[in-house]
Amino acid sequence: MQDSTPSLITDKASLTALITGCCGGLTSALFRPVIKINFEYLAAPRLQLILVLTLSFLAALTAVILARKQFTSRFHAPGEAGRLGIRAGVFCALWAGAVLTSLATWDASGASSASLDRALRSRMWLVFAVSLASLLPSVLCGFVGGLIGG
Repeated sequence: MQDSTPSLITDKASLTALITGCCGGLTSALFRPVIKINFEYLAAPRLQLILVLTLSFLAALTAVILARKQFTSRFHAPGEAGRLGIRAGVFCALWAGAVLTSLATWDASGASSASLDRALRSRMWLVFAVSLASLLPSVLCGFVGGLIGG
């Protein structure tokens, strides 16, 4: 038995959200030197969280703008844009977390002394924890970015 209701998000729009989210997440590696520096007024974990959420917002906004022609109607556009933004935001947060965690792991594996190894491993686990903590807020940022783009 076939489902008679049309899908609100087509496969092409989902693919656009995936590609945009992945590209947004991969750009987090460019901002890594800024994250490693501890500012006096803003700690590195907070800066990483702000970076991931900003990239999720921008990825969702870009995905909705690129997939605007795929929306079925003007009435359904806000809902479709929100759902598409959520997908792009989650993909962006997943890729950003994976990239930042893998870079922190490579740093820890190349430590030259035991004290440096211990410090880099604690930073690695902190980066991983912040990456996991940014998943849920990235859904909200992606949703907002999708609504604004729609």
